[in-house]
Amino acid sequence: MTLRFSEDWYQGYVSKKSVPSKAKVTTKKRANRKVATNVSPHAIALAKLAKNPSLEDGKGEHYSQVRYFDYFERFHPDVYDLIHATPNGGYRTEKAGAEMRAEGQKKGYPDISLDSAQQGFYGLRIEMKYGKNSLTAEQKIWRERLEGQGYKYVECRSTEEAISVTLDYMNLN
Repeated sequence: MTLRFSEDWYQGYVSKKSVPSKAKVTTKKRANRKVATNVSPHAIALAKLAKNPSLEDGKGEHYSQVRYFDYFERFHPDVYDLIHATPNGGYRTEKAGAEMRAEGQKKGYPDISLDSAQQGFYGLRIEMKYGKNSLTAEQKIWRERLEGQGYKYVECRSTEEAISVTLDYMNLN
């Protein structure tokens, strides 16, 4: 899925009106136009992707998550405040990997956590998958553990599915 957005849509990012009230946008004048200097990291990543769609090659899951967090930052800041990502995937040096494991990172933990008790669950955990990827053995173990402890666990294969699952969970549909 390639993201394309209009000039109006992009300008929404650089105007104070479209940014959640807790976010701060400062502007500087350059060549008779205002330029945002503090824009959401999600918006920055999506703007770069719009300019260079090949960035998504091999990083489909990453950009699915970026779109997910962008959506909630813009349209449901109250939910955005309760979600976070767990950086389990990606290349790291051996030293960085060892440091992260020493800090408590655990292989297979879900990509996205929503810490809000809803519908009889203690929270929502989402494992994002892209293409033909399937759950690893460690991810299946975490699914069983978390469901056994009263969390809702969902494997999602697209940004739209993850957004829909989250909205349903939060009773926002």
